[in-house]
Amino acid sequence: MKLMSLTLRAALVCAALSLYCTVTETLYVNDGSGTETVGGFMVDTLGNPVPDAYVKLASDTGSQSYLARTDNNGFYRKEKVIVGAYFLEGYTEDSALLVFRSGILIDDDNVPDYFFLGIDTMRAPGSIRGRVLLENTAYAGVLIYIPGTSYDAHSDDTGGFVISNVPEGIYDVYFSRTGYIDQEEPGVTVLSGRTTDLPTKNLLLDPDGETPAPTMLKAVYDTASGVVSLWWNNVPVSDLFGYDVYRKINGSTANPEKIGYSFDSLYMDTVFTDPLDTHSYTYRYQVKSVDTLNNQSSFSPAAVVNTVSPRVLRTFFTWTLIPDTIINGHNVKLAVRFENATRMNLLLRWYTGNPMDTVRTAGVHTKAGHDTLQFAWPDSGLYTVCVEALDERGCVWRDSCHVSVGTLIPANIWEVFHPILHSRRFNSAAVISNTLFTAGGAEDLLIGLDWVPTALSSMESFTFGDSAWRSFGSMPSARFAAAAVAVAGKLFVIGGTKNDQEFGSIEIYNTQSNTWENPVPMPGIRFGHAACVIHDSIYIFGGIIKTGGEYRISSEVLAFDPATETFASKGSMSTVRAYHQAVAVNNDVYILGGMTDFSNAEAVSSVERYTPATTACTPVKGMQKARMHFGAACVSGKLYAIGGFVSMVTNEFIKEVEAYEPSADTWVERKSLPAPRHSFATCVHNSIIYIIGGSVKGYPNLGQTGTVFKYYP
Repeated sequence: MKLMSLTLRAALVCAALSLYCTVTETLYVNDGSGTETVGGFMVDTLGNPVPDAYVKLASDTGSQSYLARTDNNGFYRKEKVIVGAYFLEGYTEDSALLVFRSGILIDDDNVPDYFFLGIDTMRAPGSIRGRVLLENTAYAGVLIYIPGTSYDAHSDDTGGFVISNVPEGIYDVYFSRTGYIDQEEPGVTVLSGRTTDLPTKNLLLDPDGETPAPTMLKAVYDTASGVVSLWWNNVPVSDLFGYDVYRKINGSTANPEKIGYSFDSLYMDTVFTDPLDTHSYTYRYQVKSVDTLNNQSSFSPAAVVNTVSPRVLRTFFTWTLIPDTIINGHNVKLAVRFENATRMNLLLRWYTGNPMDTVRTAGVHTKAGHDTLQFAWPDSGLYTVCVEALDERGCVWRDSCHVSVGTLIPANIWEVFHPILHSRRFNSAAVISNTLFTAGGAEDLLIGLDWVPTALSSMESFTFGDSAWRSFGSMPSARFAAAAVAVAGKLFVIGGTKNDQEFGSIEIYNTQSNTWENPVPMPGIRFGHAACVIHDSIYIFGGIIKTGGEYRISSEVLAFDPATETFASKGSMSTVRAYHQAVAVNNDVYILGGMTDFSNAEAVSSVERYTPATTACTPVKGMQKARMHFGAACVSGKLYAIGGFVSMVTNEFIKEVEAYEPSADTWVERKSLPAPRHSFATCVHNSIIYIIGGSVKGYPNLGQTGTVFKYYP
């Protein structure tokens, strides 16, 4: 066989020489044109010609490329090839046989203008396999390539890669990712039909490089809330400031529109803000990373989602407490009606207790219907009941209520609301007439090498029934950790702080005249306090005050009369508190949680009732969770404590929500926030609680968010 191969090779060489002579005599003379006719042969490992193989000649600079195809004798020829340095790739259509050769120098010294490349042997390809990390962490999208060839691959989310269909040879392999220092693995040997394994590479950040783009962007649409959740791999660079998020209708020729900003590798896009919207959309999302000098990276790879309005798909529930079914004081019977306009419901499940256990499952196979549940409670307390419907497309629709003997409390649902325009934390909020205002707050800025909370003076307003937040001018002084209340059409922003100044004044915005009135001095500076309104008087509780250059946490209670702009001392709380909450319920004020000691920076769970008529403070049942930097509100005579910070030492913050029934002096767990959060503003409108802004990070780099949630208690 080897003899036959040598004989065939000799025949091929003779054929090439014959062709050379023919060309010399009939076609070309050396005319100094700077081009050559290039030819050669392709054979397999047995020396047999390889017909119909592609032969690519590409210049080392990438400026020239020529493609030819072999005939039945394995011969190829390409005319008018510009002289220069080239590499050659030969491959069959199915890539079963390959060859690669570099360092080919084609000159124009030949007479005639013909350059013979000789005989190349095509073989089965091999492959190169390995793993690459970025700062010891696996990321997708790292480029692995062989310079001067078209052979490359990208790492997956485990950092793994395979360069397939590599011709036999010895190569230098390079690893590259924007923002990182390139690495090389020289002299990698690839054998026909074999896989070559490389050692793991770890790319280090290039301090002078550009900000790398985020990778592994994923998007999931929640049909129940109409919200698209986006997340991606965090870009591990020391000067990262955050991420810009872009969106466009898929297929549109318009540029992507920036829809928001995130300090985290997570963003929630509320697709359906109009509850009556019945359209469907296909969105294409991309993200850019941004450094502290506001330099943007290139776009991340796109994530595309199809969104259908929850209005079209949702199964709606209506709760009823069946009368005359109370047995032995503890049995109740509930009925729920379910209705879906477009999809068949297949299954209903009932849950109750804590943790919630399945107590009943029913096959229904109908778009609309009803079902009942009878259950015996261990005692006469308040219990959670949940029902969920599984529709024919696999979507689960869920609703819940609280029940006790003879009592039904429906809803307990969180929804995503319109995001504010400027992300902020430690902001204040209040509702005046039909408009929600949020004022001031803080955002983290990188000053030198430190992230510094910088006070904001900007305001935003939202008119209910409208579709967006609007910028609403600015406060006279930028401040955060203030308190805000509304009295007689005016917004009162009380105290607060900024980086180099604490405030001992009340700034007053008049919504009728659209002007800021002269600020009213307070008896000393104060921030991290709480405030509420009783009979048109503003009561201010505790906070951090400064006396003689020393900071201390206060227990004092002050009353401010807006009509006379005067202050009066109204006793003290039973303990000092800062970053707490005060909520008016009928003629009393409930003071919840907060921090009582600088030294341990831990939240407390204690609650006390303050009676303005007597200035007396009475301890009541404490919250189930210790909280500071949290939200609190009153709806229908019940108190709600929402999210907050537990400890600045452990950096624990929470999403749990609990409700207090004053008449029973009991706290019960309610549906948690969609995600842990603290340092947000809280207000109530039409028995709906709104959570505006805040932070989803711990100390020292708290960050801020523009997300708004609303809660139906």
